[in-house]
Amino acid sequence: MSLFNQLKRRSVLKVGAAYVVTSWLLIQVAETIFPLYGFGDAPARMVVTILAIGFIPTLIFSWVFEFTAEGLIRESEVGPAKPATPKSSKKLDRMIMVMLALALGYFTFDKFVLDPQRDVAVGEAAAEAAIEQLREEALLGMMNDKSVAVLPFDNRSNLDEDLFFTDGMHDELLTRLSRISELNVISRTSVMQFRGSMMSIPDIAKELSVATILEGGVQRAGNQVRINVQLIDARTDEHLWAEIYDRELTTENLFAIQSEISASIAGSLHAALSPEERERVFEMPTENLEAYNHFLRGRQLMATRKKEGMLQGLDEFTRATELDPNFALAWVGLADSINLLDFYGDFPERDQQLDMRQEAVDKALAINDQLGEAYASLANIYRNKFEHDKAEAAYIKAIELNPNYAQAFLWYSFTKLDRDEKDERLQLIYRAAELDPLSSNIQSNLAGTLMWGAASANAEHNQEGRQVMMKLLDRDPDFASGYGMLGNYQADWGQLANAVRNHRKALELDPGNVLTLSVLANLYVSLGDFEAFEATRRQLEENSSPYHSEHLMIKFSLLRSQKRWDEAWNSWKTIPVSRP
Repeated sequence: MSLFNQLKRRSVLKVGAAYVVTSWLLIQVAETIFPLYGFGDAPARMVVTILAIGFIPTLIFSWVFEFTAEGLIRESEVGPAKPATPKSSKKLDRMIMVMLALALGYFTFDKFVLDPQRDVAVGEAAAEAAIEQLREEALLGMMNDKSVAVLPFDNRSNLDEDLFFTDGMHDELLTRLSRISELNVISRTSVMQFRGSMMSIPDIAKELSVATILEGGVQRAGNQVRINVQLIDARTDEHLWAEIYDRELTTENLFAIQSEISASIAGSLHAALSPEERERVFEMPTENLEAYNHFLRGRQLMATRKKEGMLQGLDEFTRATELDPNFALAWVGLADSINLLDFYGDFPERDQQLDMRQEAVDKALAINDQLGEAYASLANIYRNKFEHDKAEAAYIKAIELNPNYAQAFLWYSFTKLDRDEKDERLQLIYRAAELDPLSSNIQSNLAGTLMWGAASANAEHNQEGRQVMMKLLDRDPDFASGYGMLGNYQADWGQLANAVRNHRKALELDPGNVLTLSVLANLYVSLGDFEAFEATRRQLEENSSPYHSEHLMIKFSLLRSQKRWDEAWNSWKTIPVSRP
């Protein structure tokens, strides 16, 4: 008997045909279903590979075994006593016909139903890609020609002890550039996130929405310092200006180099400096290099927005003022750290800390009355005293003197909230986010304002706020205040269990934060979990004075929950005003 007849007699051809049709159908179904569950191409490729590997063994199996009246037996044992049953052959024929019918049905469904949908999806994806490209091109075109981001300087000496010195040079340059009104300067918080980044200059510029990028390096050797910088057009990736500075390492020379670089950048971008701005750009903040180093450490620690960091920052600012009592910016840092510690940590009673802040700001302004940062600190004091007109005037003055001071815009927005001018508040926060787009603190406030603080509190704002918050926590998963803000939003919407979970996460990241402890205590009161409330209240007592506003707030909440109305009202009257 010929090989072909043998294959036919043993149903090898039928089994092979059935296997191919079934495999094709399985592959088509896998390619359709897997993407719906978020699987990539790998699982579908695995199905194809397994089916391909199984083809030859299946043919061999059908050659070796046959269906008979006695069941499945080896072909060599088939004889007259055990003939192959015609029924098995008919079953196989019917199975092939069913599979062919299913394959034909799927092909028809795919051709006339799925294909048009895929075409629409492909068209939409292509349109979205085209829109995104146009959006990026438009963004590049809309970028302010006088916008600049100063990337962290490279430490060319490769000595760890020189890294802080290099960061200080970078920080001082940003401070001077921010005083030029015609420039749009990205704040330090955002640009520091690109230290050591492998991203291209154009990609970084898109991320920060700027037209130009300044990069450079600092090398210190003995009493000499070399600073090289280059200004790059982000749209063409071409150099606009470059310079190398070799100087003796003195405080005067360091500040002089920063001033010269600032003036050169302004000139390259055709940004005119008024006589007053030139004076502010070329001023020398301190002659004491050690005091300046303490000031820089204080500013970096204060930016953590964590209790422990800000306590350390307060010590650094205090040391800077001791080394140079005429260092105005150090007095401002002292006032701001006291203010923020009252919010994030603990500090003396309100009247006492207000007096300390007022004294520090008065000293700063007596030394330099053209310091925008000092007016922003003064405005915060006025706001705490409910003197909103004075606060607004001081914020406006701060922005006039330092038009790129993102923190001033954020603090100013709280005054608008006090006056229920919610749209104006949102615009100020947008401006702060434009100047410091990757600041977790600013993004957290933007998300909170969009989620429940905007004047037109609608679904679009709400969705945008949640997207901002999720993006923030994805980018900065250790930012405690972000979890607190999300928890506040969930509490407002009655999602108390989720709110508790997020505030616990915030407390885990920033232990002893009195604001978080206070909110947690109030949530436990709402849930009726007085055992958890008492444990949290004890933690709050350990981390704050009995007169702290948050401590007094939970006392009020507890009395109110117990319907002790007179005591609750008396407790409410002892709570100080809110803080920025």
